[in-house]
Amino acid sequence: MIPLAAGSYKNVTGTVSISAVPSILTGFYVNNTSSGVIQFLDGGSGGTAVDGNITPAIGWNFYPAAFTKTGGPYVTLVSGSIDMTVVFNPIPVA
Repeated sequence: MIPLAAGSYKNVTGTVSISAVPSILTGFYVNNTSSGVIQFLDGGSGGTAVDGNITPAIGWNFYPAAFTKTGGPYVTLVSGSIDMTVVFNPIPVA
């Protein structure tokens, strides 16, 4: 069982890899945004879109999702600006 209550974190201010390995996201906290729009990909920068464009509000955004492809979770800043902290757990290799 993988706990979703706590995990590693990464501050994000643009397009970036969250983790290079498959991981489970718990969610993200938006510290500041100016019309920021993001999209999550599974499998790095060339990965599969997990969702459509998201315009998150400031504060905690619950986002439980498993990113299982090689390259792990990746976030693209579609437009605007954003400063957020993503909480994730790498998936243990069996």
